[in-house]
Amino acid sequence: MQLRDIIIGVLACLLILLGIYHLMNMETEDYQLIVQNQAKEIEELTEQVAQMGEFKTTITTLEETLRTKDQNITELNQQIRQLEKTKQELSLQQKEKQALEEQLKALQKEIDRREQIQKALSEPLQEEIKSGEIEIKQIAENTIIRLEDSILFDSGKADLTEAGVKILNKVGRTLSTIEDQHIEVQGHTDSRPISLRRQGVYPTNWELSVDRSAKVVRYLVEKIGVNPFYISAAGFGPYRPLVENSTPANMQKNRRVDFILRPLENQ
Repeated sequence: MQLRDIIIGVLACLLILLGIYHLMNMETEDYQLIVQNQAKEIEELTEQVAQMGEFKTTITTLEETLRTKDQNITELNQQIRQLEKTKQELSLQQKEKQALEEQLKALQKEIDRREQIQKALSEPLQEEIKSGEIEIKQIAENTIIRLEDSILFDSGKADLTEAGVKILNKVGRTLSTIEDQHIEVQGHTDSRPISLRRQGVYPTNWELSVDRSAKVVRYLVEKIGVNPFYISAAGFGPYRPLVENSTPANMQKNRRVDFILRPLENQ
């Protein structure tokens, strides 16, 4: 083998080695670039994973907040329903209060009216009231004028005496001005039976008590001008005594004529 061929072989080997070296250098740079890119991607993925963790924490917090808000909404709805119920109760109470106030006003008006009537009846009858012959009183919503029978009638009779006429004139002038009350004139006797000489006129105390109340009503209507629409007569005989008919004094209390004044709306 000649020297030239040896040199050419060596140079060829060198060229081959140099090519391999360049090739190796080129692959290393590409590899490093790939590694760097992957490292960057890994870093970005790590950041994304970290962000996902934060998102998950945020989502958990938001879910907890949402549950709390849902609970708060439920409680608020319950409070709203309770407030609506309370509002309805208050509205009902307000209506009841207004109704009670109206009733109170009406009651006060009625009380004022009763006092007015009682005063109007009492003023012209002061002497008779002081002597005990006439009593004016209030029982519940009724005004009662109570007259002893001896003021109006003789014993066992139903004809008005002169004293009775004078009393009825006084009472009647006030009664004739009253148009918001019904006036019931009631005749009452004691428990003693009618005497034999009077039984032909009045078989029992029923007839006597009815006739007495009717005579009073007729006088008030025909002589005084009391409106007959507002007045009526009734007789109860001995069956509604104020006290037991055990003594002459008690019997005298039971022999009476009552004027019962009742508000018309209660008739």
